[in-house]
Amino acid sequence: METSEFNYLEYLETTEEKIEFLKQAKRELSFSSYIKTLCEVIKSIGVSKVAQKSDITRQTISRLINNKSKAIYAETLFEIERAIGL
Repeated sequence: METSEFNYLEYLETTEEKIEFLKQAKRELSFSSYIKTLCEVIKSIGVSKVAQKSDITRQTISRLINNKSKAIYAETLFEIERAIGL
């Protein structure tokens, strides 16, 4: 029998539910786990939508999600969080 990884975002239907989940994750998880969760939420909302709301390029957000950016700047994270309602 093959098993698959549990995807909690499948059970969160609205952006508001995802934001509440992310707020809880921010309080309870380590920084690196929180960043992984943030990236998953960004993907589930849509990179283009988050980019448009945050005035950060889609490419910058994609590099963050794909871990191709060597540094994660606090200002970028702040803008993303603000754009998605944190």
